[in-house]
Amino acid sequence: MKRIIILMLVLLLVPAFPALAGSQLPIKMILSEPPQEEVDRARLNDFKTIEVLTENGKRDGDFMGIEWINQSVFASTAKTTKYRTIGFEYQIGPYIGYVDGYYFHTPGSPGQEIIEKATITREALINSFMTQGSRAAVEEALDTEAYLYVRARIMIYNDRNGDGKIQADEIVSEITRKDEINTKAAIFPEKNKQDMRSRFQEIPINAGKKPDFYPTPEGSSEWNESYLECAKTYSGKPGEEITFPVNLYNIGTKASTDFRAVWAGQGDDPEKGWAGSNPPWKAEEPITLAKGESITFDVTITVPQPGEPNKLFFKANVDGNTPAQEVVQENNIMAICIGKEGLDIGVKLVPRQPYWQIPSDLGYVHPMIDINFSANIDDHQLPIFADGYKEAVGVKSEDFQMIKFGGEPPMRELFSFKVTQPGRYVIRAGIPTEDESGNPILFKVDEELQPDVNPANNHAEIEIEVGIGPPSQIKTKPDIDTGYDGGDHIRGDITG
Repeated sequence: MKRIIILMLVLLLVPAFPALAGSQLPIKMILSEPPQEEVDRARLNDFKTIEVLTENGKRDGDFMGIEWINQSVFASTAKTTKYRTIGFEYQIGPYIGYVDGYYFHTPGSPGQEIIEKATITREALINSFMTQGSRAAVEEALDTEAYLYVRARIMIYNDRNGDGKIQADEIVSEITRKDEINTKAAIFPEKNKQDMRSRFQEIPINAGKKPDFYPTPEGSSEWNESYLECAKTYSGKPGEEITFPVNLYNIGTKASTDFRAVWAGQGDDPEKGWAGSNPPWKAEEPITLAKGESITFDVTITVPQPGEPNKLFFKANVDGNTPAQEVVQENNIMAICIGKEGLDIGVKLVPRQPYWQIPSDLGYVHPMIDINFSANIDDHQLPIFADGYKEAVGVKSEDFQMIKFGGEPPMRELFSFKVTQPGRYVIRAGIPTEDESGNPILFKVDEELQPDVNPANNHAEIEIEVGIGPPSQIKTKPDIDTGYDGGDHIRGDITG
């Protein structure tokens, strides 16, 4: 078993009176002889360390118990007022158990220091707490609660005979709360009172565990980065209602969140956006999921009309603060594509690299850009011929070069252009779906002319950086020649 070390105030345990009030089942504690290196480390920290054990040795692992180096100092023979910790109480959530002083009867001489390692395992806590709840409920508390609370029972007594033991007629007072120390232990020096305060602790557990919500499409239980682009496609006629399932998972600590959907490009819409009052779909809130739990929603939407956005983005923890403790939020979103009957042509630009360096001895560089075409009906790829364009702002058409490597996919075209000046360059490409008069362009599909039902994805734009030397965080845009004479176009020879 591996451990995580969390620095805390020491629990200084001493030989104790073998009785503690309460009906809870005592917690079994394991005492062992610690290695010298652990003793040395404890001394360096004045024994102010508690180790929180986890199943994987990391902060995000399941809580498996606590462990500390215990320093016991036996009472001297002086006939004076003394104090002794006779037991400890441990609480996680509503569940309480105790460690009786019986466990600390290690033989020793007056004034002798005894060093031991004390361990309380997860199973020991469960066995104690199960008298107050089911095992499942106790385990949930162990995996979700933020703190293990430790409280001590400290007896103040006047050791009249100097035997170091507590007789009934020697008891002066009893401390069970931290706020009682200043009054009931007023006769003791501040060092002793601070020692008493160290026995009342809030020990962080599950410190590295946070909620982690993510959505998945039908048939999937794990989030994939490709879901940001399109997790699944559903088809339907424009204007008709379709219903499909989406899932929401939580693989972290139990928490509550929200979950809604927004059409692409409408996130800021005051009515239909992420913060809007009437998005195209939202779940009834709040959604509470424990670790490993999921819920499936049946989502009903209206298939958009041609020209309208056809990607529906689903997002949990919409404002990034529900819950506030969720750290990983990159996986909170996915896109569902709504296919429409008819032809859908797409264009995507992919730079071979985002930064290009001009060799000082050459004076120019040729950035290379991939144009990826797509054409489908009902999610079926098909061959088509289409005229398109490509341009880089400020670069003349004669500086473009068409490149075709053997074995390149037929629906990809690689081009480059000559650059002599550093700066940031905007590259655009697309396949028009309207002519100069605004009339729709028809494309021949299986000897039939069809319009593109989703023009929104027909155009793409990216930015690359060109520099001399290593990339920098801040670069000024150069005064580049914007006398691009246009007229350069590509023939998208799309065959699948």
